[in-house]
Amino acid sequence: MSKVEKKFFLKSEVRVEALVNQWYAWLYTVSPAAAARYFVQRQIPLLKSYLKMPKLHSAGARSSKLEGGNFVDLAEEHIDECQVLLNELLSQQNTLNLSEALHDLNRLLQSHPAESSLTDIYPAIPEPLKGYVELTFDMFNNLNYRLIEALLYQSDYYRTDRQSLSLDLNQHTRAFTLSTPRVELPGYHWQVAFNDERVDKLFRAEEESLTWPEIKTILSVSEEDEEKVRTLFTYERSTNKRGANINRSVRQGELQCHYFGHACVLLEAKGKSILVDPVISYYEKTQPDRLCLGDLPAHIDYVLITHGHMDHLNLETLLRIRYKVGTVVVPATTNGQLQDPSMKLMLENCGFNNVIALDNCESIFFLKVLFRPFLFSVNMPI
Repeated sequence: MSKVEKKFFLKSEVRVEALVNQWYAWLYTVSPAAAARYFVQRQIPLLKSYLKMPKLHSAGARSSKLEGGNFVDLAEEHIDECQVLLNELLSQQNTLNLSEALHDLNRLLQSHPAESSLTDIYPAIPEPLKGYVELTFDMFNNLNYRLIEALLYQSDYYRTDRQSLSLDLNQHTRAFTLSTPRVELPGYHWQVAFNDERVDKLFRAEEESLTWPEIKTILSVSEEDEEKVRTLFTYERSTNKRGANINRSVRQGELQCHYFGHACVLLEAKGKSILVDPVISYYEKTQPDRLCLGDLPAHIDYVLITHGHMDHLNLETLLRIRYKVGTVVVPATTNGQLQDPSMKLMLENCGFNNVIALDNCESIFFLKVLFRPFLFSVNMPI
């Protein structure tokens, strides 16, 4: 008779950071055109500055008066790792070319008079952008362009092989996500595309156990990383909840509202749920008694995103709960503007299958009574 194989659950306190090129992933580092400019105008200069003046950066990052400033929060001992990362970024020629082409296109349009013919300008579009932009006039005959963002996601400018997840149990204070690359990774660094179905299999393991061979296959675990990965799992399903006594009433007409911190609110009524701007804390005994990931329902009908800032459209939380989310609702953006990337396209390319973009005052009807907390709306009973 064969021995019953032990099964493991993912620990609820495992922290995850979604990364692109070892920088914290958000709308401006995922969307191809915005990411290219952000890459060249912010990430590369920050690394170069740190490598010249590591002590200044370390001191600035630790100053309460300069909190949130442009300082790489890494000790001087990480110079070599940052140099390796900088060399890697500078070798990504496609991204550099796209950034330069966007800069050159802006200068090209500014140098042409308003009455210029688009037919004359199209041949001068920088080569890396040909086929990815449409030239336009605004109502005052000023030249402009529209990015065909969906095609950029299908091109070599969008590289999922640069995406990864960092998994660890450290309850450390994190370095500021916008200024500090993750070269110091205390846990397991998993090279995986955000849209990979294995991401859902991993986070579902908080509720559905896996054998060790299954875990090794999902996470592509090498022998040298086995012990590190084992610490992320436990034999017993986690019971870590802060709001264990949440009364999820099914009484008709009763609306319940649960506050998870920052802008995150869970609304429940008549067996339906809406989660707004999910940025949800991990379970920590030392923290104030507020709701955490373990307090979410088994299924979330709608996730509602109000805008694209990383503390509202947060991939760290969204990827963690993707397997239990029905539909994501986001605001419609300005269609092809570099400064306003499509949240819908980003989420679809990060593995979310049902994403709806609503314009101002548009509604989704899934129950009878209107619930309208934002310029776009969702209907549920109250």
